[in-house]
Amino acid sequence: MLALRRVQSLGIVGVVGGLGLLVSVLAHWPGTTHPEPQWFADVASNVAVALLAVGVSTCAFGVRELEGRWTLAALVPGLNLFYASALVNRRLGLRPNWRIVSELVLLVAFVVSARQELWFALAPAIVAYLELTWFSALIDRLGVGTRAKPPSTT
Repeated sequence: MLALRRVQSLGIVGVVGGLGLLVSVLAHWPGTTHPEPQWFADVASNVAVALLAVGVSTCAFGVRELEGRWTLAALVPGLNLFYASALVNRRLGLRPNWRIVSELVLLVAFVVSARQELWFALAPAIVAYLELTWFSALIDRLGVGTRAKPPSTT
């Protein structure tokens, strides 16, 4: 279950953080109101694309780990994080698909309104926190990353 740990540490941050950075950079691209310098826009957009690439590929391997095989859902960029989250819910015995839908709605609202409403910048942080919480719960339940105590020699 190393893939779960990687989704928790790289996939969530890559997908949600990369999306947040890319949307923010595009909202202030040179030539728009409140533009950022061209050099910053270039660097930040490249970093955002790199974060998205790492996050999407990490989530693809996470979906493969949870499903036991490669599926089409693992290869859908961006949505594979939420598919992995649905699989995590199933493994935990939960069915709160409304949570995943509400996270997607929150991210879509962020993408649409980031330029007008500054407080929507909190949306990716909220989604990342919720995803980290659910992945941590499954990792804790499965005991991934915990080591058994060595036997006592006395």
